[in-house]
Amino acid sequence: MSRSTELDPCVVVSDDPSRVDVDVVWRFLSTAAYWGRWRARADVDAQIRGAWRVVGAYASDGAMVGFAAPNASYLERPASPERARLVGDPG
Repeated sequence: MSRSTELDPCVVVSDDPSRVDVDVVWRFLSTAAYWGRWRARADVDAQIRGAWRVVGAYASDGAMVGFAAPNASYLERPASPERARLVGDPG
């Protein structure tokens, strides 16, 4: 289920993945974000497709002005069964 929230009359935040403009995300990562320039376009596309949630911020004209996608691939597996139970990992 996707949701949208209007923060002010000019910006809407939505977790509808169909609204994400991947070209805008790629343009930012490949030109403006010093920490994202090394990423390949195919990797960015795969990360967006594989994200458990994507959130975009959209101006009143519909243009995407913000984006976030949590990436669980950076989480490490707990080292012990006790720790696994604490974080909800069945093992």
